[in-house]
Amino acid sequence: AAARQQDIARADVAVHDARADQFALGVVLVELALGRAPFRSGDLEELSPAHGGAAPDLAGLPDDVAGLARRCLAVEPDARFPDMTALREALHAVRARHELGDCARLSRWIAGSRAT
Repeated sequence: AAARQQDIARADVAVHDARADQFALGVVLVELALGRAPFRSGDLEELSPAHGGAAPDLAGLPDDVAGLARRCLAVEPDARFPDMTALREALHAVRARHELGDCARLSRWIAGSRAT
């Protein structure tokens, strides 16, 4: 099992670019908003495209936030945003729709989404 995880880690390093950072940001976004990880299993193999790629559990997120997170968490890097500028624009659009203009309002929104 450890050898397989090392193989997956090596493959991730070989193709590491901003799209890998998008995946990490998607995980953080879901954890902040829902107080839990987007994937129930800790098994890295389950996330591998070779195993069908586990779908993230985004229940409880508003549709637009879930769509953004889903795209960040896509198993195939080519299905994510083309670059961080495109992701930033999508984040700004979501923030504007939810009137989350500053960090204080964002913190209240995150706290409120966890409570529901």
